[in-house]
Amino acid sequence: MGTGKVLSLYMTMPDMMRSGHRMACDDIECDQDGIVGDRDHGTGEQKILLVSGKSYEIIEEAELVLDQGVLMENIYTDIDLYHLRPGSVLEIGETLFEVTG
Repeated sequence: MGTGKVLSLYMTMPDMMRSGHRMACDDIECDQDGIVGDRDHGTGEQKILLVSGKSYEIIEEAELVLDQGVLMENIYTDIDLYHLRPGSVLEIGETLFEVTG
């Protein structure tokens, strides 16, 4: 099993930010309903988006300029996510994440 680092964390705060904008945060807490405190927590949308540094490298190679967080990721990591298949499990901190797509 490979290892990697979480480089940044993001969430959408209810009532503080409009949809489509994320706030960087130092940590997040997850439960069965998603990210605690996130605007989508408990809405049935428990998906958490992980984006790798490779994604931003691909964007840069296409000569596009995007700031981290603009892809609506919750977790920005140096793990190569491109080889993972649906059903793969990642352990990040105390939480297990199942890859769905």
